[in-house]
Amino acid sequence: MPTIDLNDADNAGWLERVHSERLLAFENEIRRLTQPVGDPPQYPRPWHISTKVRDPLNATVFVVGYNQATKFLANPDLPHDPFIAGLFNRGPTCEELYEKARGGKPKSRARHNIEKLVEALAAEGIHQVFETNVVCYSTGNAEELRRPEHREGRERGEALFRFLLTEIKPRVLVVHGKKAAKELDTVLKTVEHQPHVETIGSLAPPQADKNPVDYAAVARKVTRSLVRPPRTAP
Repeated sequence: MPTIDLNDADNAGWLERVHSERLLAFENEIRRLTQPVGDPPQYPRPWHISTKVRDPLNATVFVVGYNQATKFLANPDLPHDPFIAGLFNRGPTCEELYEKARGGKPKSRARHNIEKLVEALAAEGIHQVFETNVVCYSTGNAEELRRPEHREGRERGEALFRFLLTEIKPRVLVVHGKKAAKELDTVLKTVEHQPHVETIGSLAPPQADKNPVDYAAVARKVTRSLVRPPRTAP
């Protein structure tokens, strides 16, 4: 197969146009999948990224939980367009969206622990990190997803995660918590892309307090995994 000379201006311009078109199609699908759902209506949140990640398609590592607790409510204070802009760190940032959704409350302890993991990954030179959930839909706790009023939201949240996994194709997934790991295993049996999976303990209290995660050790494992060739579906 012939190689593409990226030093050639025409080739570089062609690749940039192809990526721009792919990013636009990606954003359009995210816009469709994050339409408000539930009562009260909320935007299913597909990810949280740092300001260092301008293009989600470049993410190499997913940090995967089960589902988020903080709701991103659809209301006049947060129309859909600013929500989408925030996801891509355009104007409002992901962090600003989160702070607004918290309504002045401090960050959850689980979020603090996720940030510790992301910081450990950054210390290893891994910055293209994407925080998401196997169910990208918010409830007060995971058990609430069983309720009939959350059925549509759960289905949308599951569809969002599958789309992210198949479209971005991360090299490594760091999944935290037994429930998330079990659900992720089910998802991976249905998709072609097979990233390396690093399973760690829960990052939410009280489990995180009883069995604290060694973030630096996890980051080192991820670094080693990134140099391995990706798996193929069985």
